[in-house]
Amino acid sequence: MQTDFLIIGQGIAGSLLYYSLTKRGASCILIDDAKPNSASRVAAGLINPVTGRRLVKSWMIDELIPAFENLYAEIEREFNIQCLYHTQLTWHLPATDIVEAFEKRIGTDTDFLQIANTSEERNLFNFPYKAGNISPCYIVNLQLLLDTIRATAAQSGKLITDKFDHQELGLDIQGVRYKDIVAKKIIFCEGSAAPPTPGLRTCLIHSIRERR
Repeated sequence: MQTDFLIIGQGIAGSLLYYSLTKRGASCILIDDAKPNSASRVAAGLINPVTGRRLVKSWMIDELIPAFENLYAEIEREFNIQCLYHTQLTWHLPATDIVEAFEKRIGTDTDFLQIANTSEERNLFNFPYKAGNISPCYIVNLQLLLDTIRATAAQSGKLITDKFDHQELGLDIQGVRYKDIVAKKIIFCEGSAAPPTPGLRTCLIHSIRERR
């Protein structure tokens, strides 16, 4: 079996890679063991444009927002689903240093930060400091997204539901070899499930020596 890309792991990264590459005409095979408690399966799916105690913009967020909005809109149209939702995050600031950071940041950068009106919330919650709104935020329905991409790959015969065995991975003159699959490229999207790098490096070095 030959393919352009062998993608290991069908979390959010593997799913979006599979979708994007196949839309551009590449052939792909997904290998995933369908763990119900994998990181993408249990994640909240929140996209927050502000990060850390200093409330700085998330990395490349100005470029990423239009990119993922367009990608998810394309997926929603193609599969007739809704998986991306706009929302607002209200953060009850937990300490004086974070209040100071918030006030400093909102004085110079209001792209995503606003002061929250907490007059009604104080009847329901006990919080000693002010609160801030982060908007826009986004929620991705990861279960729906992952199930949709998985079903598409399965219907195309491009999904292998199995645990990837790194010891079976090798290189030969044709490219990447895994069992009966030969691929031009392999992309690991296993996240924390990936093995330590030295073990994988040893496997590939051994394979290269066999080629010689």
